[in-house]
Amino acid sequence: MSERPFRVIIVGAGPVGLYLAGALSKANIDFVVLEQYHSISTNAGAGIIIWPHSVRLLDQLGLLDEMKKISGDFDNKTDLLQNGQVIRLSPVMGLMEKRFGYPTFGTSRGDLIRVLYEGLPNHEDRVKTNARIVDMETNAEGVRVHLKDGTVEEGSIVVGTDGVHSKTREAIQRLSNTSTGKHPMTATFYGIYGNAPAIDGCEVGMFYETRGPGRVIQLSCMGDRMFYALLKTLDRPTTEKRSYSAEEMEQVAVEFAEDFVTPTVKFKEVWAVTDKTTARLVNQEEGFAEKWYHERIALVGDSAHKMTSITGQGFNSGMHSAAFLANELRKTLQSNPNPTTEVLEETFARYQRAREGETQALFQNGLDATRQVTWYSWRAWVLDRFIFPWLDGTHKFEQFCGLIRGGQVLDYVPAPVRKGKLPWLRNGVSPP
Repeated sequence: MSERPFRVIIVGAGPVGLYLAGALSKANIDFVVLEQYHSISTNAGAGIIIWPHSVRLLDQLGLLDEMKKISGDFDNKTDLLQNGQVIRLSPVMGLMEKRFGYPTFGTSRGDLIRVLYEGLPNHEDRVKTNARIVDMETNAEGVRVHLKDGTVEEGSIVVGTDGVHSKTREAIQRLSNTSTGKHPMTATFYGIYGNAPAIDGCEVGMFYETRGPGRVIQLSCMGDRMFYALLKTLDRPTTEKRSYSAEEMEQVAVEFAEDFVTPTVKFKEVWAVTDKTTARLVNQEEGFAEKWYHERIALVGDSAHKMTSITGQGFNSGMHSAAFLANELRKTLQSNPNPTTEVLEETFARYQRAREGETQALFQNGLDATRQVTWYSWRAWVLDRFIFPWLDGTHKFEQFCGLIRGGQVLDYVPAPVRKGKLPWLRNGVSPP
């Protein structure tokens, strides 16, 4: 194996895994992506927010024009109560483009996956579906990933982008003897992701957020479709994996039926036209894995750091972790095209140290925001209902702009020329 080119085995063909594949392709690093399902476009009903620093990363891959075709720009955010009363109208999303030169995109998970997949050179050969993993092993020269169909994928390293119930994370715990028997991700909230045809009363470019005791609804209209996510508190927090039936999803939808999702539209009107075949009732876990790597295996995205969808940072933070790791791998391979396990562990250690600190701030922000808008405590209710509307959100906006300004960039790809009023803290190589 030592005579073969360095090869990365990416586990999981979600948006983060496919973005990492694109970043490795730009670095001329060989890879294969393994997806356990028969199709890469599962759970296509979910909507995704792509913040300006992540749009810039997509621009580096040459995907900005394609993203414009499948996305809508967010301009404003409306916060309202369950009775439809508007308590705050904020232009923060529209201001982002003036600050950074890139808009805030809203799109569907399925469309994003398609653009990332089709943007990969030789994607039909590089992405393998029905590739369910049963075991992983490492040795001094590489890794072997055993699949359910009896085949074995060989490579130099494994990178797990396989989500909150990660098989890759389980392999790290087993091989490093660090398993405590406790799942690092805990679900305190659960809810429905869905999409539906646009209806009257939902303004294009507006992001709506309805709050109330124990639950929250987020909804946006992008072109001719609406995308939404609703969350409510579980009876008790759980670390167990749970699948819900269509009947259970219907029961949750009924609980939200009379809540307004815009000042004039109730959720029952949205649910009536929802595509039930793509809607999903799922737990929304939160947590951090203690160890993101072991020997030749590493974790990226939700498998390492998971937050709820409230702040729209799950995909974004995973994408920036992937960009940082791609930068570090390229630097390592420039020094030695066949690095030892010890050298690779040093690379992974640098990656975890850097990204753990950056994602922790986003994680805490999401943790607080989820509890604030669901009035999880009397203090959260006071902050959300009175203090933050009075403060006009300026402080939180400036804090968030600081996080976006410090976003990662592929340091071996020419920096995009788009700029706003605020300079980026990190830039790629200068254009030729």
